[in-house]
Amino acid sequence: MDQVKSEFSYSKFSIILIGIVAFFYILFVGQDIIVPLVFATIIAILLNPFVNYLCKVKVNRVFAILIALTLTILLLGTLIYFIINQATMFSESLPEIKKNLLVLINEIILWVSRTFNVSTANINEWINNTKGESMDNSSEVIGQTLGTLGGVFVLIFLLPCMYL
Repeated sequence: MDQVKSEFSYSKFSIILIGIVAFFYILFVGQDIIVPLVFATIIAILLNPFVNYLCKVKVNRVFAILIALTLTILLLGTLIYFIINQATMFSESLPEIKKNLLVLINEIILWVSRTFNVSTANINEWINNTKGESMDNSSEVIGQTLGTLGGVFVLIFLLPCMYL
């Protein structure tokens, strides 16, 4: 009896393990289809209260959906336009910012050198060492920052929909 029970548990475990591997393989292979569907579902959930409101105001459901989608596309297009506009303005002023930043860094180095009696060569060596270490850790910091921002945006956009 114990042998039959252990064979059953081994076969059950192997079926579950194969199922888990197959599930993640399907997710990996189908990510080009699944990710847009997930985003479409999130957008539909976010727009549903607005569509329901328009239906309560006696707007046909099809027209309410078209109005909601049109306003969403216009809003996202405007947001993307302003972000691109700001990025181009920033990239145009980047050389001047870089020049001013180098002047500021040189002034700080001179101030530290005079105030704490440390040679500028030692300060520059320390800055170069720190710069090298920070470049090694930059991808990790950027990943954590993007993850945190994503969580904040999910809370900002999905939490109010729960209470409508």
